[in-house]
Formats: sequence, C-alpha cells, structure tokens
Amino acid sequence: MRESSGQFAASAYRGILVAVAAMVVRNATLLLVLAPLALLNAAGAFSLMIASNALLVLRSHLQHRHSPVPESPTLALTLPFSLPVALRYGALFLVLHVVGQIMQRFFGEAGFYIVTAVGGLLSSASAVAAAASMASQGAITAHVAGTGAIIASLTSIAFSLSFVLRTHERDLIRRVAIAAVCIAMAGAVGIALSKQLRVLYERLAVSDPYRTLSVVAAL
Repeated sequence: MRESSGQFAASAYRGILVAVAAMVVRNATLLLVLAPLALLNAAGAFSLMIASNALLVLRSHLQHRHSPVPESPTLALTLPFSLPVALRYGALFLVLHVVGQIMQRFFGEAGFYIVTAVGGLLSSASAVAAAASMASQGAITAHVAGTGAIIASLTSIAFSLSFVLRTHERDLIRRVAIAAVCIAMAGAVGIALSKQLRVLYERLAVSDPYRTLSVVAAL
C-alpha cells in the first residue's frame, strides 16, 4: 500500500475481507472435522460473520465498479517473515500453552476462553484445533469449544488490524476497522442466539424429553 501511494486501497480492502472470510471458513472446517457438535453450536455465529463479510465486499464492489483502474506501479515487496520472528512466536506459543493448562485447571471455562482469545492472536487455526481436540476428548463441552472457536476468530480479526495500521492509509484503516466491528457484532449476535437456543433446548428437554427427541430427529 505504501509503495502504491494508496492507489489500490479499495482492492486491498476487499482482499482483506476475503482473507477474513477464508479464515472463518477454515476454522469452521476444523470444527467440522475434529468436533462436529462444536460446529453445530458455532454455526450460527460463523454464518452471520461470513454473511456480513460478503455484504461488505459486495457493497465495496458496487461502489468502485465504475472507478478507473490505476496503472500498476512497480512494487518493492519484502518478505514479512524471518527465522528470529518465527522463533519468538514459537517460544511465546509454548509459554501460552503452559499458562493455558494452569488457567484451565484453576479458572475452568473462563480460563479456557482467555487462553483461546490470546491464542487467536497468534494462530486462530491452532486455537480452534486445540478447542476441538479438547471437546472430542470430553475435557470441555461442545458449546464451550464452539464459543472458544468464535472468540479465537474474532481476536484474529482484531489482530489483523495491526498490519493495516502499518499502511498509514487513514481511509483504508477506517474502513477495515468498521468492517471488523460489523463482523464482530455479527459473531456476538450468533453467540447470543446460540445461547438462547441452548437454554430453550434444555428447558424442553426437562419439561418434555420425548417431544424434544422427536424435534431433534425431525431436524
């Protein structure tokens, strides 16, 4: 972005949103493979996040479809990763893993959510895979694992803003920040709806278990 003087801000914005959607789909796929019940609990939030993302991309495309295409400048791209950086991330992940075990032992679900949120800053895929693995082993419930996967995805989106800030393009930063808030709100609504449905299911199961089983079988 800095090398192109902001000429491709709209394309960069849509590219970032597409990358976010791909991350959400990847995390949902991990749940599907490792812990399908966890995905069932997180499906609403993931669906709303992807839908809001798609609407934002479509809106940007319609706004700029008649804009002239700027001449492509010569870009001097540098490799954003290096061995020292990778080693620092690996060491930090190891520390978080050890601290996470302690947090889960002493603080239960709250500790799990904290570790998942921090893990999402490093690698949402690793955090989601860990949550799904714990759910498959019975260490946590499917609902907790699904909520943790959503939290990891949201923190990963928030962390991606730090890379956008490096562009120093105010319009791009503003648009990506607004988009991140919209996607986060969609995820929060999905979590709330999932919680309400779970409460409703538990009430039905207590009051009329046979009817609840028939409804689930019908679905």
